[in-house]
Amino acid sequence: MKKLLKENILKEILVETWQVARELLKILIPVLVIVKVLKEFGGIEILGQLLSPLMSPMGLPGEIGIVWAAGILTNIYGAIASLVSLQLTEPLTVAQSTVLGLMILLAHGLPVEIAICRQVGGVWKTFLALRLIGALVFGLTLNLIFSAFGLFQEPATIVWAPQKEESGILDWLLNQASTLGFTVFVLFCLLVLMRVIKAIGLLDFLAKVLEPVLRLTGISAKASGVAIIGLLAGITFGSGLLIAEAKKNELSQRDIFLTLCLLSLCHGVIEDTGLVLLIGANIWGVLVFRVILSLLVIGVIARLSGLAPAPEKALSS
Repeated sequence: MKKLLKENILKEILVETWQVARELLKILIPVLVIVKVLKEFGGIEILGQLLSPLMSPMGLPGEIGIVWAAGILTNIYGAIASLVSLQLTEPLTVAQSTVLGLMILLAHGLPVEIAICRQVGGVWKTFLALRLIGALVFGLTLNLIFSAFGLFQEPATIVWAPQKEESGILDWLLNQASTLGFTVFVLFCLLVLMRVIKAIGLLDFLAKVLEPVLRLTGISAKASGVAIIGLLAGITFGSGLLIAEAKKNELSQRDIFLTLCLLSLCHGVIEDTGLVLLIGANIWGVLVFRVILSLLVIGVIARLSGLAPAPEKALSS
């Protein structure tokens, strides 16, 4: 009987993983192809030129525009690789690296991540505006703080081992296939984890511990597990769990919307933060400042219900 129960549970999780992965892959594959085309035809350089004038208020040289553009269209790895390849006349200070790292953390991989948010059930323009404006406002605020108190003005040390460059389309296809396969595997593990933490009562415990924070953000206790995993693991996996929970009708549209808003500003705090620390960023700026300000912003959004439009039709079961 126990064996049959285990087999049934495993089958349920595998089916759920396939259903969620199918929703994600329908978005990821075409967007990855579009981003690749844009990159090959100079899309990053064009966006970098458009963003260049915005760098000065952030305390950054204009050339950094192409670094942020690389992050926006690709990912954090692309942004760092672009920074390392730049021939800057003067090295960035720790303050500048921290501001840049914060902006990259808030607005990276937007074609993929915004498409995923929309698929879960949301107004894509809202999330796009939240991430781009959030990156600029957070970056400007942090630069003003550093400038006012003269903080972290020493040269930044970049510690980065560049990834092997893709030599052709076959390399790119293999890399993307490997990444997508790993994404599905991690998604399966997270779905198992969600079942475990619910079964042992850990989800209820976390909800009680985080009650003050949840009350601030307006996110209900039911969505706390998804929010926590998204904060730690990233928006792709957090959104995957949201898709799974939405199919079960266990979360309200308000929970989905607010959780996506939170994850838009703050997700992947372990891996992503670790990556920008490699360019000399300070952890107080890219982690502590980011988390606190993100929670405050979501708290404001939760209370200004008129500024938080109802999400689009959620995923059907």
